[in-house]
Amino acid sequence: MLRVIVSRVVNTLFLVVLLVAPTTLDAQVLVPPMAFDCDAEPGSASTWTTGIKSLDLRVQGTIEFDHLHYQFKWAPVASVLLISTSDAQTGFQFFLQRHKSIDLLQVGIVNPDDPTAQTVILTYPWKGKPLPFTLAMSRSGDVNVTVGDESATLEINNFEQDRLSLACSAADVLFSDIVITPNSDDT
Repeated sequence: MLRVIVSRVVNTLFLVVLLVAPTTLDAQVLVPPMAFDCDAEPGSASTWTTGIKSLDLRVQGTIEFDHLHYQFKWAPVASVLLISTSDAQTGFQFFLQRHKSIDLLQVGIVNPDDPTAQTVILTYPWKGKPLPFTLAMSRSGDVNVTVGDESATLEINNFEQDRLSLACSAADVLFSDIVITPNSDDT
């Protein structure tokens, strides 16, 4: 009799753990570690997108360029962007400036109010090891971008994020160890 009671209690506790564990994980990790091998020829783009409705968010991972498909008309680009319900974008973008060294990429923070005016925060030799990055958005509307050892913050207002996008064009890029969690800076 005691064995039956213990067995039922253990089975009940096991079921409770199974039901609670995904809920606890979802509260802490919005997207578990993942990778996106992005490869796009000049004139085309490759994109991974997921819906994100969180008011505070942190995206962390690494980015590594394997090959740039440079052509005069199409410059290589890779980006990590938050996109609003009105399709405004903020985040950061690696890009190759035309008529500059093809060995160096620049990293700019994307302003949703003026997407063509990027603030360059880093110049990076694209040949090398994976470069860590963090894109964090706070409840107060600050967007913080850290790439390697450099960071910048942008204040934005009325940005209702709807989705996250990882993308590339005219490049072969590996986004790896991507984890999306709540931004702990607001707690």
